[in-house]
Amino acid sequence: CSMTSLVSLVLFAALTAPVEPAAPQELRYNGAIHKVGPADDVAVKRFSVYYLISPQIEGARQMVFVVNERGAGGWSWPERYGSIGLDAKGEPTHTKGPRLLRDHKGEPTQVALSLPMFNKSDELKLGQKWVEGTDSKSKNREVWEVTGRKKINDRECWQVEVKNNFGRKRTVWVDSKNPLIVSLEERFFVGQGEEHRLTFQLVEAPTLSEKDYTAKRRPVQALLKLQGDLKRAEGELRPEMTIA
Repeated sequence: CSMTSLVSLVLFAALTAPVEPAAPQELRYNGAIHKVGPADDVAVKRFSVYYLISPQIEGARQMVFVVNERGAGGWSWPERYGSIGLDAKGEPTHTKGPRLLRDHKGEPTQVALSLPMFNKSDELKLGQKWVEGTDSKSKNREVWEVTGRKKINDRECWQVEVKNNFGRKRTVWVDSKNPLIVSLEERFFVGQGEEHRLTFQLVEAPTLSEKDYTAKRRPVQALLKLQGDLKRAEGELRPEMTIA
């Protein structure tokens, strides 16, 4: 057997070997919302988000989340839970993800949180730039650019800057080896243009055995079932609950 044939066989075996499916995992993030002022930067809300991610089944995964908030309002418990499907590319199958409820001068403001999975992580390189949203005049159009690297909690991360038509909107630090957001900082405005800054950071991300995943999934599944039985409208603000 020639060396060329041997190398070809090794390459063929590597390319045709089955890809190991992703193991179940849990993620914990801590974060805060700060009101940005000329002389101060005050935390008006602190929060934590817990994600429980299923093992891959035919490439797809299921992710449940639980949000806890402290300060400046918050959701009733049924709105703190949710479930999101992820396709084989890591893209969510729907957009109803975790949100915060910020009470601003008696007016509730919903603040959407970015999901923890960053499906472009294996394609990132310094200087890479891409656009999300095709309408150049749309406020949803965003320009993403990889601007550097940074080490956060012993994780090597890519730094990704996101800008829209109003300037810098978000900075995301993505694990260079895993499709996870390690840290995030985002600007947003409420009321009469009052600037706020949202930050969150990954606290832990252990993988789980099938046994541990099943045990952790069981109580969350019961709460999700009760949530469905309540048949509350999306974004419901009333605390009163009745089972239909």
